[in-house]
Amino acid sequence: MRYNFIIFSLVLLLNSAMSLASSQQELLPLEVSPEEDFWAEFLESGQAFKEKKCQQKGMYFRCISGYEPSYFGYVGRDKKHLDGSHLEFKVSLKYPLWGSLVDLGDENTIDERSQAVYFAYTGQYDFYFGSRYSAPVISRQQNPGIFYKYEYETRQSGYKSFSVGYFHESNGQEIDDERVFDNKVADILDSICREESHESCFSDGFNQQRANAMATDYLSRGWDYLAASTKYTLMHRRDLFGRRIAVQTDFYFTAKAYFNWQGLGAVKGREENIAWRKGIDHPGDNVYDYRTFQLTVNRKLDYQGCADIANNDCHGGNGDKNWLDYLADNTEWSLTLSSGNKLNNISYRLEFVHHFAGLFPLKLTYFNGYGENISTYQSKSHYWMIGIDLW
Repeated sequence: MRYNFIIFSLVLLLNSAMSLASSQQELLPLEVSPEEDFWAEFLESGQAFKEKKCQQKGMYFRCISGYEPSYFGYVGRDKKHLDGSHLEFKVSLKYPLWGSLVDLGDENTIDERSQAVYFAYTGQYDFYFGSRYSAPVISRQQNPGIFYKYEYETRQSGYKSFSVGYFHESNGQEIDDERVFDNKVADILDSICREESHESCFSDGFNQQRANAMATDYLSRGWDYLAASTKYTLMHRRDLFGRRIAVQTDFYFTAKAYFNWQGLGAVKGREENIAWRKGIDHPGDNVYDYRTFQLTVNRKLDYQGCADIANNDCHGGNGDKNWLDYLADNTEWSLTLSSGNKLNNISYRLEFVHHFAGLFPLKLTYFNGYGENISTYQSKSHYWMIGIDLW
């Protein structure tokens, strides 16, 4: 698509410019003007940022790190659900185009602050192995963007980060015409009936509903939006069965404002309401009626991190580690609530992650609400998933 090409071009140009500027750092004269001194500090700070951040746990090739939660799992449904069970894969990454780092801490206090401009990409794909003819892979979400983030690194309670960015979201599909959609329904119905021998297959109401629901996966959806997010963390100590456990609760809040265009204005209008699509729930609703606000509460325990919490009297021996310490170091859970711009159409997602033997990251999920995928953001659904938590 044109707008994806534009975004990637901007990313490449900005990254090339920063790389070129870094290569010229050694050529700065011994005596510099205030402007040149500013740029020297700017480049040094950026180098310090990459040296620090790119060595942390969770970093991948060339400073690439996780952005949103990513996973691979099996999605289960009621047998009457038209979409069917499937495998689901979500990957979300970010890469710093520029960053600066400052350390305001001392020997007793950790207080590092950073700011950076990131390029981010999130993609989601469904693999209908064994539940649909020809086992198709359906693109559900293509979500590139650029955002600025200011971040604190400390073991004390308080605000941890703030970010604001510009994003494009689509499902990577192309059907935007009723005639093409009807042809797709007919093709899918023909595929369904290849596996059934009775002559009434084509006139069967349930088969027609299935074909219509499957064809909806190929409807083109897309919009641009501005997103602002913040993170607040509570750090405190709990005494559980005589053990001193650090409890970390993270609150993430995101608000989105949708533009009436796509691809930085290259395409006019949002691809949301499809008046000719029959049988869809709330056909007149807009995307911001379902996907404007989001609050995530993530809670995890940490046996080893108790002593790092300020003013919590975690010093002293806890004795040998037991089953509770193992559970605390390997388990976390979260609740995500989302709603429309009028705090309507509320959805929720429950997630539980446990690292067996500290290694295998089992993920359990239950979702109930709207916007399971953007092709049917007006429709309400529910499902469960079991899989592997990637990051």
